[in-house]
Amino acid sequence: MSNVIKLAIIAALEREVAPIVRGWEQKFIDIYGYRKRCWSSGTSVVVCAGVGQQRAHECTQVVIETFAPEVITSIGFAGATVPDLTAGDVLVPAKVVSSRTGAEFQSWFGAGVLVTADAIAGRELKAELRRVYRAEAVDMEAATVAEVCAASGKKFLAIKAISDGWKDEMEFLAPYVRPEGFRTAAFLGHIAVRPALWGSVRKLKDQSQLASDGLCKTVGLLIRDVAEFERQFSARRPMAVAGIAGERAPAAKGNQ
Repeated sequence: MSNVIKLAIIAALEREVAPIVRGWEQKFIDIYGYRKRCWSSGTSVVVCAGVGQQRAHECTQVVIETFAPEVITSIGFAGATVPDLTAGDVLVPAKVVSSRTGAEFQSWFGAGVLVTADAIAGRELKAELRRVYRAEAVDMEAATVAEVCAASGKKFLAIKAISDGWKDEMEFLAPYVRPEGFRTAAFLGHIAVRPALWGSVRKLKDQSQLASDGLCKTVGLLIRDVAEFERQFSARRPMAVAGIAGERAPAAKGNQ
């Protein structure tokens, strides 16, 4: 791998980054006893930390110690907390907030607010986060990455693709989410005898594909041209930001 890394991208799961890192150089690094896969191309590196704030914290620390990047970006899926953001839209937030501590962290640039929660957010939690923090979306890792970046003097960005809407109930997934990933086999066994969930699962699968497409397009732009990424995303409202990746939203109307 290159000794000069300018951009480090931290994701939770390999499936979130598979289209991005296709053809990249691959190796494994040790993160506090966990052997995790990472990929590099040019001056960029992508690392999959696992799910949740503890894994994100540990991964970010190791990435800083190992690669000394200039910019660290937390990427992945998120749930919308407002009706304006739907599956496939992408939010590059100006501010990330920890719901655990209330701590706020400014991004290098962006628009809108992302809140990091300790668990998968259903309809009630999304409404609460919108009311308390004026959040546009909720994820499970970004605030922890931002906290480590702030302590280390590193530039921080977040790119979050919407996989579930503000009214979507997601609690049925919670028992199958673990720090190491999603317990797919156990989940499939659970829903196999519960046909009432089949519609929700199909909807989530379709929405996750839209989110993956939007995420990969947006991260691809960041990797190819940071200056162009900043030009496009630093002066746009969250919904317009989403439209660049999803190619569905109206043109931006200016800053909020």
